[in-house]
Amino acid sequence: MMGEIVYFRNPGPGNSFSRNSISRRAARQSLIPLAGDRFRLHQRGTHGEMRLFVSEGAPGSLPVLAAAGRAQGRVELLISTVGPEECVVPFLTRPKVPVLQLDSGNYLFSASAICRYFFLLSGWEQDDLTNQWLEWEATELQRSW
Repeated sequence: MMGEIVYFRNPGPGNSFSRNSISRRAARQSLIPLAGDRFRLHQRGTHGEMRLFVSEGAPGSLPVLAAAGRAQGRVELLISTVGPEECVVPFLTRPKVPVLQLDSGNYLFSASAICRYFFLLSGWEQDDLTNQWLEWEATELQRSW
C-alpha cells in the first residue's frame, strides 16, 4: 500500500496528508481539475486537443493535475479517467498513467515530464529549487511507490 505523500517545501510530521485527503481538499477549493474538465485553447501554433489520462489510484496523477491547473486557459485539454489496467500508449508493454497525449499524437508518460510541459505552457519559469524538487520526486519518491 502507498504511504504518505508530501507536497510541501519543508515536509514535517504536521505537513503530511494522505493523497486522498489532499485530493478532496484541493477539489473542494477548485485547485485541481477533475475528470471531464476541458480547458480552452489560447496558445498559438496548437491545432488540436491534448488528452490527459489519469487514474484515481496512480500516485503521479495528483501532481500532474495540479500542474494542469497552472496551464488552465492556455491549452485545450481533455482529462480522462482510466482504469489502472487500461493501456493508453499503444507501444508500451504494460499500462502506465498518467499519460499526456499531445495534439501531434506523441505521448509524455512521465509525471515529471508532464509537469514540466504544463509549467512551460503556463509561462511559469522554473527555478533551481523547482528542478531540485522535481528531480527528488522522480528519483527518490517514485522509487518507493
